Parts: sequence; structure tokens; C-alpha cells
Amino acid sequence: MTGTATLPRSAVAAAPRALPGWVWIGLVALMALAALVASLVLSGWLFPTFSANNDEPGYAYQARLLLDGRLTLPADVYEPFFRPWISGRIGDRLVPVFPPVWPAVLAASELLSGSMRPAAALTAAVAIVLVVLFAREVTGDRWLAVLAGALVLASPFFLFQTATLLAYPFAVAVQLAFAVCLLRAARTGRAGWALAAGVLAGLAAFARSYDAVLFALPVGVAVLVSLARDRPRLLRTVGWGLAGALPVLAAILAYNVATTGEPLRFALQAAAPGNQFGFGPRSIVVGAPPVQYDLAEAVRTTAATVLALPGWTFGGLLVVPLAILGWALLARRAAWLLLALVAVFPVGYFFWWGNALATMGVALFGPQYYLPALAPLAVLIAAGLADVWRRRRTAAVLIGCALLAATAVRLPERIALNAGFRDDHAAELAAVDAAVDGPAVVLIPSERDGPWIGHPRPHLVNDVDLADPVIYAADSGAANLVLPQRFPDRALFRPELAVRTTVTNTTGQRVVSVYATDGRRSDRWILDQDSRLGATYAVDWLLGPDGLRPAATGPAVAGPARAEDDLDLGAGGPLAIGVAQGPTPDLASAAVAEQRTAARVDGGQVAVLAPGSPWRAPSPSGPWTAEPVDDALGLTVTAAP
Repeated sequence: MTGTATLPRSAVAAAPRALPGWVWIGLVALMALAALVASLVLSGWLFPTFSANNDEPGYAYQARLLLDGRLTLPADVYEPFFRPWISGRIGDRLVPVFPPVWPAVLAASELLSGSMRPAAALTAAVAIVLVVLFAREVTGDRWLAVLAGALVLASPFFLFQTATLLAYPFAVAVQLAFAVCLLRAARTGRAGWALAAGVLAGLAAFARSYDAVLFALPVGVAVLVSLARDRPRLLRTVGWGLAGALPVLAAILAYNVATTGEPLRFALQAAAPGNQFGFGPRSIVVGAPPVQYDLAEAVRTTAATVLALPGWTFGGLLVVPLAILGWALLARRAAWLLLALVAVFPVGYFFWWGNALATMGVALFGPQYYLPALAPLAVLIAAGLADVWRRRRTAAVLIGCALLAATAVRLPERIALNAGFRDDHAAELAAVDAAVDGPAVVLIPSERDGPWIGHPRPHLVNDVDLADPVIYAADSGAANLVLPQRFPDRALFRPELAVRTTVTNTTGQRVVSVYATDGRRSDRWILDQDSRLGATYAVDWLLGPDGLRPAATGPAVAGPARAEDDLDLGAGGPLAIGVAQGPTPDLASAAVAEQRTAARVDGGQVAVLAPGSPWRAPSPSGPWTAEPVDDALGLTVTAAP
């Protein structure tokens, strides 16, 4: 027996098998067009100034860097004010940490169309075609393949990801193309398919190396098993595959030499030594607060992201029994390949500390590291749905309606979360436009990860040559004094940013209040004198030339009015915003927590250093300790929308 087919045909007797080729092509083309349009519409509406994922401006900046004919930047020109997120210093150069493949695609799109958005839209369209081809190759069933493509297209996970400029959809498309070519090479024995598979494997490794390895493992094992009794074909397939991959792998090594100076030294690890696999203190960039990633955190974050995957698939959790049914019905090799492709990503990312960061974006975009698992999962779901259709069409229709309802019910919440970031971006851009007249340097606050451009405000970014009428500089404290000398023809602005205090009653005490102090006197506002454990309050503060006061909006300040007049910040100095929780209005019996910063009003303009440093104490008289306050007394201080 020889390996004349990589995988046996599907064991599922799905709805009509006889799907004419022209109908099949037409359906696939329509789905691809729908994916393209959805990407363009959703990106223009929901992500016009990037999403909440700050890697987006990093990819876009790297694309503009390539258009400028450069791979790196001189550190002395861009540090400390203009460091683009996410980059690292290697010697005297700033090096983008992302591989250049997706930025090169974005650059080509910008060059040809004047926008990077078409690259994401075309990627979405191509990805849908490749999902269908992959499903057809694995199952041998055109109807099943079309249904799998439709399930991916209708999944919020796919729609939200392909509306951004993130690299995940592009990497998935390349991985699927590799799988299609390799499976077809093993099935037909043609060298051309094996050569193409090798090229695509190399390209996938260049784009996202770890994902490429994870995806290639199950596909490679499936091919080895299927061709185990046909050694000549196996050797030809492997040989031609290596021939295709080697030139791309050589390009990877050459790029490493050009950017880091060593062929096996990648920019990601070179720029941030704490950005690595395994347990221990980890950080995304040099200077960022370390994250302690241990076994418990790995279990917690993996469980959270695994449970989120079905919820971001069309049909939500209802698809789980359908996927199990599909796995049981498909031919064994196909079923095991698909299951392995779904499972390999949670297993592979278990030891990657970025899991802890990715969970923060699950509510916005889905579990991004698991996007390659969506296509094989959709094939399993499609097989289950097809079997239900064959047995009882009424039940299949009802299940389809339930899947649609389960998807639709979560969409408003997901759209609203992302729209909140969009509106915040628009508000800050409008504030800058209103305040700035003529060429200017606008100082923006440095955040907990350090002074960066593009993080955490992806909408406030610079062009590569720093020649735009308005350029943004990360606030670098005393070093700011050189900016007027460096840019004598530009005015220097620091935009006023509203502040929101969110307070949660974590103690069960009855009296909850907020206060502000400039170090000499305090103003206090009682939020609730009959509070309960878990009660939450949000107060927007207005910081202007007249001082600091809470805005009378939202869940407005309750209880007695403030004790004193607005704080006078004209002389500058420390500013603390805090929360007190106690059994009585007497502060002496209350536990307190503060975010401390510095603020100044000069000539009608407000200057605030952010973020503040956290402190807490059992009472206002101390002792004070510099500790996180969000867990202690439920206080967070952020930019208000």
C-alpha cells in the first residue's frame, strides 16, 4: 500500500456532495469578497486610529521605516523622547522587535494605495479562501469546506482581528497555505507543491516563527504517517520542501545580521532580555515593571484563554458539542490532525509569559495567540453541523438559529468596549487640535512601561522623519528642557488630560470618600455613607487653571459637598488623589490609598505627570507604604473618556 492520499476522505455523509466546481468557486469568491468588505468597514468604523492593542502602531511604524529605506534608527536622535513602541536598543541603534514580513506587506499597501488598510482586507479575503482549501484538502468534501469557511467568516474572532493591522491573520494565512501545499504534495507526489510548501514554511517562520513551528508539527507528522510506506515519495517531498525553505531561512539569518549583528540573535530577545519562555520575572521591554510568570499564572491564563476561544467562534459555547461530534465522525487521521492543530497552541503557549498580557485583550479581540486554531476548529464544527443536517434538517436549522443568536448577543458588548477606546482616541486628538496652533511638540505622559511613542496612546504617533507639523514627545522629566533648543521653531504643549477615579468598596465599611491634596491642605468628597461591600463608584475630575474638582457627571458625587475650595495648584508641587473607607466620616478611623503625582498650572495651562505612584496606609497618619492600591482599596486612576 502506498500513500496516494495524505488523509482519507471524510467519514461524514454531509449534505449534497455533488457541488459543481463553478458553484464552489463562486461561493468561495463571495465569501472572500465579504471578508474584504467586512475588514475595510470594521477597521474604518471601529479602529480608525488603531485599536487598544499597541502592537498595531508598532507594525505601522516599522512599515513606514521600510518605506524610508531603513531597518533601524539612530538611538541618539530618537531617545528618550521619540522611541517608537515596540523597539529595543542594540548598540547605538533602535531596532523594531517585529519580524519585517508583515510590515513589508503594509509598506507595499501604503505605496500602492496610500493606505495600509487594504493589506489587512486582502489578507482577510485570502485567509477565507485558504480556510476552504485547507478544509477541502483535509476532508475531501467541498460542501464541508464551504461551511467551514463560512463559520470562520462569521466568527467575531476573525472579523475583529482582520480589522486591525496586527500580524496574526497574515501569519495564519501563510500557515494555511503551507498546510494546503504540503498535504497536496504528499497526496499527488508533485515536486512543485512540495517546493511551494517549503517556501511558505520559511515565510511563516519569518513572519511568526513560534506559531509556524507549532502549526507545522501536526501537519508534518500527518504527512510522515501517511507516507510512511512510500519512502521514495516521502524523501522527494521532504527534499523539495527543504529546497524551498532554505533560501527563506537564509534571508532570516541575513536580516538578523543586519539588525542585531548576529545570525541567530533575534531582535525580540536582544532588545528585551526578559522577553523569553519559561517561568520567572518577565518584561516586554527594558525598563518595564516585571511580571512574575509562574506555574499558577500559566494555569490561570491558559484556562482563561482556552475557555474564551469558543466564545469568540461563531455560535459561542454551543459549538463545543458540534466540534466533538465532528471529531467523532471524521476519518481518524483527519480528526486527529484537526484536534492536534487546535490543542497545540494552548499547550505551546503555556510556557510563554505573554499569555498573562494577552488575557487583557481577550474581551476586545479574542485570545489572539490561538487564532491559528480557528480554522481547524471550524472544520470540526462544520462536520458536526453537516451530520445533523443529514439526519434531521429541522434540527440543523434550529441549531443554526441558536448559533446566530449566541453570536449576536455578545456583539454589542464587544463593539462597545472597542468603541470606548476609539472615542477616547478621538477625544484626545480633538483636544490636541483645539490647543495646538502651528508647528508644535506635544508632551505626552510617560506610562509605567517607560517613555514611548505609540504606547499606551497608539493614536499619538510620529512619522519617521519627525517632520509633521505636530510631533509627540514622551515626557522625560528634566530632560524636557532640551526640547525648545532642539526644536526652536515649534511651540511646546502639554495637553490637559481628564482623570477618572474608580473606587470599589473592598472593605465592607459604610463610609467611602475620595479626596485630593496638594501636600498643604486637602479637599474631600464623601461618595456614600451607607456603602456595601463590592459597591463601585466612578468620579471624573476636572483639572484646570482654577484647580481640581470632581465633575458633576456620571454616578455623581453623593453626600456632603466638598470641605474646602478647589485646590490651588498655581505654585506646582505634589498632588495626590485618594480614597478612604471607614466606619464613620472621621478620617482617623479610615483606611486610605493614594495615587501620587505632580501637577502645575502656569499661564492657564495645566501640566500633570502621569501615571502616579501608589501608596496606602491604615489611616491618614500612616505609616505609608508604596504598594499597589487597586487590590488594597479598589482605587484606580486613569485618563477619563
